[in-house]
Order: sequence, then structure tokens, then C-alpha cells
Amino acid sequence: MRRRKRIKRIYQLRKLTKALAILGVSFILFHACQKEPSLNKKVVLSEVSVLPNKDCSTKYIKIGGPYFEGRATRKITLNGKTKTVEIRYFNTETEMVIKINSSEGWSNLHLNGEPVWQRGQVAPDTWETYTYPLPIDWQACDLQKLDLQVIGNGPPAIFKVRYNLYGLC
Repeated sequence: MRRRKRIKRIYQLRKLTKALAILGVSFILFHACQKEPSLNKKVVLSEVSVLPNKDCSTKYIKIGGPYFEGRATRKITLNGKTKTVEIRYFNTETEMVIKINSSEGWSNLHLNGEPVWQRGQVAPDTWETYTYPLPIDWQACDLQKLDLQVIGNGPPAIFKVRYNLYGLC
């Protein structure tokens, strides 16, 4: 009689162990599959292209400004949370200027595939400016290709901007 109870108990423990193992594996597979699409979506959802300005041959900047500013905004949603990243860009007589703001803050900026931001974490809803020098021999309507990635606090925001420089008056 004791032997039967022991065998029955062993059989029940095996069934329970098997059920828990199946449940555990199912849980892991379900969550692994759920994460895959969100990783793919973040790149698709966070990219925006901005076409070149056409009026670079008819409008001119003055030394010290005013300047002709381009803008782009990207809203990125991941797992129900949305962040908004905005960029503004223009040329001065000597530099290309890029201003960045993110509703969730950001920590790195890549320009044409290279990390260029050296000043650390930027607080949410704070405008920061990155500049780089224009070539000495630049001319009106020279094309600037700005492949930007604003990185940090969620999926990166990707901007593919084509901007024609405005000449000096």
C-alpha cells in the first residue's frame, strides 16, 4: 500500500514538473517573440527624410543673420510610450548649425555615421546646438547631407536631411 502511494506521488510530481517546464518554455518563447517586432519597428518608425531647399539661389543670408532655418520633427512610439524629437538646421557664413530637442532627453548624436556629441546627457525638452565648420570655399546651393541619429532614452530618431547652403548677400 505504501509503495502504491509513493508511486502515485512520484507520478503526480512528474506530471507537475512536466507541466511547469512546458509553461516556463512557453512563457520564454512568447516573450522572446513579442520583443522581436518592437525592435524591427523602432527603425522603421523613427526615420524621416527632408528634401533639399529649392530657393538657395534666390535668397541670401547676411553676416550675423537672419538665417533660413529648416526643421524636422519625429514622433516615435515604442511600447505605448511616445517621444518627440525635433531638429532645426541652417548655415551661417562659416558654420552648419544643428539644434536638437527631445521630449525624453538624449545622450548622443551621430552625424553621417560618426558620433559627434561630446557634452553628455541632455535633459528632456532642452535645446542643444551642434555646429561644424563649412569648407573655406563653400558656395551657395552646395549640398549638405545630414544623416542624423539622435540617440538615447528610447529608440533613435533618424533624420536624412538634404540642405542646400544659402549664399552671402
